[in-house]
Amino acid sequence: MEYSSYNVNTPQWREITVGSHLPAELRELAEIAHNLWWTWNDDAKKLYCDLDPELWKEVEQNPVLFLERMNYEKLVALAHDENFVYKMDAVYSAFKKYVDVEPDHQRPSIAYFSMEYGVDEVLKIYSGGLGMLAGDYLKEASDSNVDLCAIGLL
Repeated sequence: MEYSSYNVNTPQWREITVGSHLPAELRELAEIAHNLWWTWNDDAKKLYCDLDPELWKEVEQNPVLFLERMNYEKLVALAHDENFVYKMDAVYSAFKKYVDVEPDHQRPSIAYFSMEYGVDEVLKIYSGGLGMLAGDYLKEASDSNVDLCAIGLL
């Protein structure tokens, strides 16, 4: 049976985003995953990979997606694994030491415009050499504590 109203038989779609839940003891993993620092830190990459090498490969070494797809029971077990928590805290300490350095406000701020940035394979926003060069500039600016804002198409 059809009703005369045009809304009744039309599906009303809503987008719902479901966020994964990490145990409080593992929040540091999410903070690291949401900062590009992990892309050039081998200890951070190894920390994720050692948790589940197959899943790490399946998600193409994307730590955000990795944490979303990780088995919750395994995450709870890791939160109580003293050896893992020690390794995670060591990586997190290195991360915080790196990101907590205050920029030198005596130097000018820089806006860097590029069509693409080759930071890591996970971020597929580059096609070749110039994108890789732009990504190298970002990394060097970060290491040198330069106040830089990168602006691209995406």
